[in-house]
Amino acid sequence: MSTLVNNRFQSFTMKHQAPKLNKLLNFVINKPGPPKRIIQVQYDDYSKMKNDQFVWFGHSTIMLKVADKVIMVDPTFFSIMGTKHFKYTQQLDFSSLPTIDYLLITHNHYDHLCIKSIKQIASKVQKVILPLQNKQFLKKIFKDSQMTELDWFESIIQDNLTIKLLPSKHYSARGMCDKNKSLWGSYQVNDVFLSGDSGFSPDLVQKVSKSLTVRPKIAFVECGQYNLDWHDNHLLPEETNDFFNVLGAEVMVPIHFGKFCLSLHQWNEPVQELNKICDKMFVGQIGKIYDFTFVLGQKKFIDPVWDVALK
Repeated sequence: MSTLVNNRFQSFTMKHQAPKLNKLLNFVINKPGPPKRIIQVQYDDYSKMKNDQFVWFGHSTIMLKVADKVIMVDPTFFSIMGTKHFKYTQQLDFSSLPTIDYLLITHNHYDHLCIKSIKQIASKVQKVILPLQNKQFLKKIFKDSQMTELDWFESIIQDNLTIKLLPSKHYSARGMCDKNKSLWGSYQVNDVFLSGDSGFSPDLVQKVSKSLTVRPKIAFVECGQYNLDWHDNHLLPEETNDFFNVLGAEVMVPIHFGKFCLSLHQWNEPVQELNKICDKMFVGQIGKIYDFTFVLGQKKFIDPVWDVALK
């Protein structure tokens, strides 16, 4: 269960420090732009998705089909404030998306709870699952009866699905005065783990691992938009690998990159760094449908679009 202090949710051993002016200037001056070339994507016929398949749309946007139900996570299809979307070879046709049985939101940051994107798919969404105090952001889009809020370690069990909200080491905010007034987290959906955004702490990882209903086959783990200056909130590549190893999942699919430049690292650095240390990773093409069995059958796979040679 999460903890409220003065009406604000608490994270795991979080230490917030105000950024120094020189670091802010360095970030503004040296922030890299998007890749110079257009990224090759492949948008498939999503009406034909089968059980145990998934699609990664870049950043943390994932669609998977499990137990005959389609689950969409953190849909973000447009540029966000002050940040340009990478150029892709195709534009997604939203009409190609199937009925979305469950929309999962991990937290309320603009690159995860994108109102414009959610409005585009709202007519296809049946039910919405959110951490506590997040309904308020979607009340003009969905009926209250469509939305369910969960606390950490709470689950809903429906339609042969178990969807469980688990902790992450992060925070929430959509403005200057609402920091941590809504909850954030990660999810387990049957044998799939979805990390959301998180920093690393041994306590957190152990709690998450011990609270899993089953050992995950595939773990979508954040690795991107990291920086030592906000190390409390995001995983460095070596921590992404450590997180994955403690979870004990069979294969890691890294996420939180491939769509925006929100930090100082280069657009494909997360893949380059993970490639050096992780032997059980799968980095596919944005928009392409992949079978769980294919992903689990690869010791390591990195699509050529990321310009990274396997090691």
